[in-house]
Amino acid sequence: MLAAGTSGAGHQDGGKRTLRHVVYDLGVTSYCNLLTPEVEAGYHREIARLTERDGLNEQDAKALRIAGWVDADREWGNRGLGGFRAWCETDGLAAARHFLAIMRGPGEP
Repeated sequence: MLAAGTSGAGHQDGGKRTLRHVVYDLGVTSYCNLLTPEVEAGYHREIARLTERDGLNEQDAKALRIAGWVDADREWGNRGLGGFRAWCETDGLAAARHFLAIMRGPGEP
């Protein structure tokens, strides 16, 4: 079983998830066909929490969202023909599980 929140292209800030990393994770779930309404709802909850936590204005948040999508797109392109399968089985599943855990809330597996 994969640990939630271990995916991404290293967009951590002292162990904290960043908005850029969260958007990267959403991009991975999208590329890997793991994006469900529940996953997307977990993403939106986390984005709202991080935007508030980090005091981001709309311009800065937008720049980080764009950077996260670009990171995911580049990683997808770097995987080559069929190479995305392992990425989806690791980063993709971890990201989807992370967002689902947010939707389940505290105390849920």
